[in-house]
Amino acid sequence: MPKGIPNPKPPMTDEEKAARDLVEASQVLKDQAKALDLAIDPEWDTDTLAVKVLEAQEAAAEADKAAFEAARKVPVFLLRDAWPVADERHNAGETIDVTEEIAEKWYEAGVARPGKKPA
Repeated sequence: MPKGIPNPKPPMTDEEKAARDLVEASQVLKDQAKALDLAIDPEWDTDTLAVKVLEAQEAAAEADKAAFEAARKVPVFLLRDAWPVADERHNAGETIDVTEEIAEKWYEAGVARPGKKPA
């Protein structure tokens, strides 16, 4: 090998790759837990953390849906496909009821225009 050129790193073993992937997955889960305001128990392994994050995401989605259902709604005509809440898709051309807050955001983004209730 010529002088001044470092030896290349040997390729990672399967065990090293698996350990790296586990660390990366754990960090992603910790970031998601932080975004969900989920307190992490230091005794949890990665699998337990994944289950807890999934449960917290499902609870947050249910809370969002409940808040959406309870809020005052206005009709909007969709110019594009839209999702007022997670897992609830509506197609362009539909008139649906959404919260005033969502309606304003969609008007500004060009996703919808004011609609009227079907007769």
